[in-house]
Amino acid sequence: MKIGQLSFLFMTRLPGQCLVDCWPQLDVKQKQTVRTLLDNMCQELRRFELPAGLGMGTVQEPRRCKDCRRQLRISPGPIYTESQFNDFLVLSDVPRRVSEGYRKWVFSMLRTDHRIVFTHGDLHPGNIMIEVGNDGRITLGLVDWELAGFYPEYWEMVKAFNTRTKYDDSDWWEYLPPSILGYDYDILVDDFVDRAFLPS
Repeated sequence: MKIGQLSFLFMTRLPGQCLVDCWPQLDVKQKQTVRTLLDNMCQELRRFELPAGLGMGTVQEPRRCKDCRRQLRISPGPIYTESQFNDFLVLSDVPRRVSEGYRKWVFSMLRTDHRIVFTHGDLHPGNIMIEVGNDGRITLGLVDWELAGFYPEYWEMVKAFNTRTKYDDSDWWEYLPPSILGYDYDILVDDFVDRAFLPS
């Protein structure tokens, strides 16, 4: 809802505990239920495509794209196309020594034909609340919506995997919602972008 220059996103306080705290204690059936519930949520979010004429990124004005990895980067102005979004990703405001040829090569791998959909932008067990009722029924909710907005459809998977390290042996990754998967190529290209263009 918007009143004047102020935008509001209404949420409900969620019962339960953070999923990161209880994930190891859940059995396989409960983990499968978590995956199904998260998938339903993600499918619902992804139904909302960017309305024509509006900028990508956050839903509040001024609309800006955010990319949080080692630090938060915010686009200096509105972004209306995926090509402009790709520019934002590879033209970091903290320059590194990257040859123009390498930059062009990586840029040529970035696609520009994804749907632009509503994305949570920070999907990991630390941002998921879970309540397991006495009857075994599982209720989930997402928290920490500060990075949410309209982004290319692969962004949810990329941002989920940005929280994974090579030392992480949790089976959480085997239970990611299917609706955000299938963007392995985009993950690999994003890794090039991360290592070559973004501040360390």
